[in-house]
Amino acid sequence: MSKHQALGSQPDRLPEAIAEIMDNLDDLIWSLALPDLRPTYFNRAAEQAYGDRCQAPKDPWYWLKNVVAADRHKMQTAIHTAQLNDSCLINYRIATDGGIRHYSAKLKTFKDASGSAIRLDAIATLCKEICAETDKQPQTDRKLAQERLVKSDAHLKAAQRIGKLGSWEYDIQQDKATWSEEVFRIFGRDPAMPELRYLELKNYIHPEDFEYFDRTVQNAVQNCQPYDVDYRICRADGTLIYVSMKAEIIGDATGQPVQIVGTLLDISDRKLAELELIRSRDLRESIFNESTDALFLVDPQTLLTTDCNLPAVALFEASEKSQLIGIEGHILQRYQFSPEEMQEIALDINKHGFWSREVEYVTLKGKQFWGNLAVRVIQIAGNSINLVRVSDISDRKDFESQILKTSQELESTNQELESFCYSVSHDLRAPLRHIHGFVNALKQQINQQNAIDDPKIIHYLEVIDNSSQKMGQLIDGLLSLSRYGRRPLELKQLKLRNLVDEAIEVICGDLDCLANVQFEVSELPDIVGDPTLLEQVFRNLISNAIKFSRNHPQPCISISSLPDRTIMIKDNGVGFQMEYADKLFGAFQRLHSDRDFEGTGIGLAIVHRIVQRHHGKVWAESQPNQGATFFIQI
Repeated sequence: MSKHQALGSQPDRLPEAIAEIMDNLDDLIWSLALPDLRPTYFNRAAEQAYGDRCQAPKDPWYWLKNVVAADRHKMQTAIHTAQLNDSCLINYRIATDGGIRHYSAKLKTFKDASGSAIRLDAIATLCKEICAETDKQPQTDRKLAQERLVKSDAHLKAAQRIGKLGSWEYDIQQDKATWSEEVFRIFGRDPAMPELRYLELKNYIHPEDFEYFDRTVQNAVQNCQPYDVDYRICRADGTLIYVSMKAEIIGDATGQPVQIVGTLLDISDRKLAELELIRSRDLRESIFNESTDALFLVDPQTLLTTDCNLPAVALFEASEKSQLIGIEGHILQRYQFSPEEMQEIALDINKHGFWSREVEYVTLKGKQFWGNLAVRVIQIAGNSINLVRVSDISDRKDFESQILKTSQELESTNQELESFCYSVSHDLRAPLRHIHGFVNALKQQINQQNAIDDPKIIHYLEVIDNSSQKMGQLIDGLLSLSRYGRRPLELKQLKLRNLVDEAIEVICGDLDCLANVQFEVSELPDIVGDPTLLEQVFRNLISNAIKFSRNHPQPCISISSLPDRTIMIKDNGVGFQMEYADKLFGAFQRLHSDRDFEGTGIGLAIVHRIVQRHHGKVWAESQPNQGATFFIQI
């Protein structure tokens, strides 16, 4: 049975810190209530020395059973003497399994305000060097005992200083306190100064704490109950100290409180650490709630939510945070993850530390919305936890849906326009052929019959013939543009250099190609695309460069690439003004007249359409008479 069980309720109220200090001493320390000599406290060393003290609770001397029989009466006499003279010294022996041990003890009696003895305390020190005849040398024995008592007192003071734990007594009737040195240190007072009286404590206790402190003490004295209270001490030098006081009330024979005995523990370090934790927690909560996204902390083992921020409460239309804590987050989804999906997600998070997906959610009130779910593993107090973020992307999803719908409508419209353009172009070719044919027939008839020898009529017929041919070319270009826009892509891995060489070979095989044109082709990257369409792109661009460079004494076409894989086709021709660059790739848009350079204005439109179908980009840069450079990114 422990000493706390043996001694009843009073030792249970002994502050744990001071109890631990006393239990670590080798000296025997015990206390008897007066006048009935009832044991109220034995430290660990005393318990071990006196043995089990609970076998005969009715016998006030039962705890002396291990004292050598010849010394028991001696101990009883010493206790009686201490009550008469306030203190007494005694040498006695205790029989243990290891033999007879000699102890020197000091007994001291404590009285209440009326002078009645209420408690007897004793401390006994082991005397290893004292032999069995020490009783014959009382003066030497008394001196040794005193020395050991002084040493024990020094140990106790050191223990209090190290543990920042002071002890004190207060005589209620005389309003007089007795402090240990550590209590003086805690209050920041010189031990040479007198202890503070009760009302003087008000000058040291923080103004916000004194009323609570006084109410607690008065209530404890009135009900003769132990108490503990935490408060702040304002030292004279301005230092603020946090303390914890524990005390018990001692009454006289009539039960009236006469004395308070207690401890005072400096808890500043612990309190400051607690305040820092509170500050860190409040800071985290502030940052946590400042996020515009819903945030959850999720246990990676149980997958249960442990905390969430206020935006999460608002987003999921909860009335309070507790509705979203302790649940599996995926139950808020419109379609919950299957066990296989949950396993795959866990593996992905463990591998990469992050996972994200767009998910449909349902609020606690049944409202559906789209959210971007992102999970990241973070460390809190050395433990891994999943930080889950849910961003409301409903507006974006609605916008994407509208864009998709518009895109589909545009695609349908484009298909209809291309089909219409193809049909109209095809249908226009027959009337043009008729016009061209009849104009030629009419010219032959006039020439054969010499019916009209009027140059104007001949000019008019030539204009009609040339215009019909020009319109035919435009219709052919329009059909080509439509055909390149409708033809399915056949994507392949291509060596761009081979594609360019083939385009140059086809162009140079044309009789109209300039004989003196020079080509400079650098190393080109490999790309993925439709070989037929991309060859047409380079044929159009290279042909265009040759045409607009034909007036140069030495036409030069340079084809190369940049580090970012951008392709460049550069010539040294007539160039153009950059203010008209936006018209280059429009169908039938031309920056030069037919008199200077023939053409329909459809070639670059085809280039733009093909590059666009490859999700690429084409543009040009130039200055008049300084050539032009076309850039392609695919």
